[in-house]
Amino acid sequence: MVKYLLLHLLAVLIVLPGCTSDTSETPGDSSQPAAITAFLKDLRKGHVPEYIDMEVLKPWLEEALLKGRTTRDEVVETFGTHYRDLDRPGHDETMTWEYFLGPPGSTGTWYHLVLDFSTDTQLLLDWRIDATTTSEEE
Repeated sequence: MVKYLLLHLLAVLIVLPGCTSDTSETPGDSSQPAAITAFLKDLRKGHVPEYIDMEVLKPWLEEALLKGRTTRDEVVETFGTHYRDLDRPGHDETMTWEYFLGPPGSTGTWYHLVLDFSTDTQLLLDWRIDATTTSEEE
């Protein structure tokens, strides 16, 4: 499992800033859709990512974010430093971060990736996707 994670992380990191091809898959990595590669590149740069289908993103997240194994540093390497710190020091032993996952699609739903880490081990305890639906009515 560690070998798979390292290979997967390496494939994600191959997409370096300044590359002009955002839509091609990383050579030799058929497990990562081109949409994920482009999405992560934008997220790491701090840009608002293009809309990404949750049906594509969620299965990838389930493989990439392993509870009790993925470290905080690995999350930063994958998603970048442009997270919102939701931590409440002194309230618990959990550090909480949030990544904005881009603009809503046709449903008007805004998605956020929320991650909980142990303050002691820096390991991922849990993650979820929160959704906020906007209404066009005033």
